[in-house]
Amino acid sequence: MPIPRRTVVIVEDDVAMRQATERVLAVRGITAKTFPTAEAALAGGVAHASCLIVDVRLPGISGLELCERIAREGTLPPLIFITAHDEPHVHAAARRLGAVSVLVKPFSGRDLADAVANILARRKSRAGHA
Repeated sequence: MPIPRRTVVIVEDDVAMRQATERVLAVRGITAKTFPTAEAALAGGVAHASCLIVDVRLPGISGLELCERIAREGTLPPLIFITAHDEPHVHAAARRLGAVSVLVKPFSGRDLADAVANILARRKSRAGHA
């Protein structure tokens, strides 16, 4: 079953980080659906999400490959990468995929929530003008 359009998807293999990210968004009233792997996210129909928050390094398919696959199959939702590895190739790949932001762990909950809120506000504004 596809993800509802007003849902933010979090793909993060670390349970504590996944739960903390979901809580940060919930405090702002943002609904999130979480997945521990890219494979689970692909099976969950994430292409229709309002925003993707994706860890770069995941077991199995990487976060970068996940987003490349979604982009090949259609439209990639607005994207925020999260990573513990602040490496130039990560930033280059993120730019190539059109990521709105790359947040390096540990990042503040406020930075994450603000980035997501900005994405959702822009999407809402565009929908109102369509």
